[in-house]
Amino acid sequence: MNITKNTVKVFGEFRSAAYVAVFLSASLMAASNAEAATLVYNFQGQISTLTTKSISDPESFGFEVGNWLYGTLSIDSDKAPTSDDGEKAAWNNPDILLDFRVQDLPGTIGATTIYSSNIISDWMKLEVEDDHGGGGGHDKFKMEDKSSTRPDATGLHGGSPLSVAFEKLKFELQKNSSSIFTSTDLPTDLNFDDIANGLWADKNTFELKFKQGGDEIKLTGALSAITVPIPAAVWLFGSGLGLLGWMRRKGA
Repeated sequence: MNITKNTVKVFGEFRSAAYVAVFLSASLMAASNAEAATLVYNFQGQISTLTTKSISDPESFGFEVGNWLYGTLSIDSDKAPTSDDGEKAAWNNPDILLDFRVQDLPGTIGATTIYSSNIISDWMKLEVEDDHGGGGGHDKFKMEDKSSTRPDATGLHGGSPLSVAFEKLKFELQKNSSSIFTSTDLPTDLNFDDIANGLWADKNTFELKFKQGGDEIKLTGALSAITVPIPAAVWLFGSGLGLLGWMRRKGA
């Protein structure tokens, strides 16, 4: 929504201010609605170890050390925890969605997807710990997915086709002897700098596992980023503030 210089002159200073007030009120309302909607966590990490059991052709599955994990986790920000004792809170299904993929290169340009999970929400758990144990205990953010309906990993075993069922994806951030969180609420300020600067020094790991019978593929690594995108309404609100400042300058 643009207001030109000529429009401002027609409105006059009082009517322009009233218009901006309406604009900001609408922006605040939209931001409030966004806050009460979906909370999204985007995460990524690089695979540092790959282990297999009872599989003679592990390379045929396409996974390699150096591959990248990308994912998006979302939950209704108003969803009450399944349990919360003030130090540890857990959110179990339903209403948690997770979509992730493993690819050969970072980013999207030129990258090949090796495994894609599909968006599923049939078994997921989130945990937030704030000063768990007391007296400078630890803070933690953990996600675990054990969906039984995600796609299998497919490859060869002894030259014959083999499918290994998805077992779980788990990631965990932990900091001991320090309180990063101020409550057991779902965190809204996880960001790349926290991980890059070593804030979660005691644990920053992910594990992706496929297992069926005696066959197993396990990929592990460290998260390099986890972010919570700013809702579009917040940018809208910011643009409203900028508009107000611009109009004040024009009236000076």
